[in-house]
Amino acid sequence: MTKILYGLGILALLSSCSSQPKISIKDTKDIPTLENYIKKYPKDKDIQFLKQKLVALQNANKPKTVIKEMPKQVVMRTLTEQEAEEYARIVAANKAEHSKNTVNVLNQLFNSDPSNKEAILLVQNGSNCNMIMRIQGKKFYNMAVPANKESSIVLPLGDYKLTTNLCDLRYTADKQIRKNLVVALRAAK
Repeated sequence: MTKILYGLGILALLSSCSSQPKISIKDTKDIPTLENYIKKYPKDKDIQFLKQKLVALQNANKPKTVIKEMPKQVVMRTLTEQEAEEYARIVAANKAEHSKNTVNVLNQLFNSDPSNKEAILLVQNGSNCNMIMRIQGKKFYNMAVPANKESSIVLPLGDYKLTTNLCDLRYTADKQIRKNLVVALRAAK
């Protein structure tokens, strides 16, 4: 009787095993199972396929982020608006350099050395508009000059072209800077 029961148990076990469908490693979608199989059997004939499948499954499980592209707006700015933005950038950039520039100007002002190779350019803005004095020589400088105020810079001696927009009026001049120079500008009323 035990033999019969033992035989029936084996039959039941075999029938339960055959009733479950066998999933081959190629058909699995379980990432840990694939990872373990690849580690265990690196010389399997289908290892390349399994590695590609593993990468595809891993990528499919990553959260997807949707990036919406913002529509590009074309903003037309007037020359005055562009100058105002540039003026603000120059002022912000020069705040850290302000005390150093002041020291340079004062040292130059009291320098009595005849072999001195530098001079001060002082620009007086007699208008109600902020302006940028563009100084072009061997080097280029952009100097912000506030409305109804003045600004100065120490330059190497040489020939320069000065340009600015003063209340939408264009100013251009060629200057030979051989000694300290004052340029006073006023807007026509």
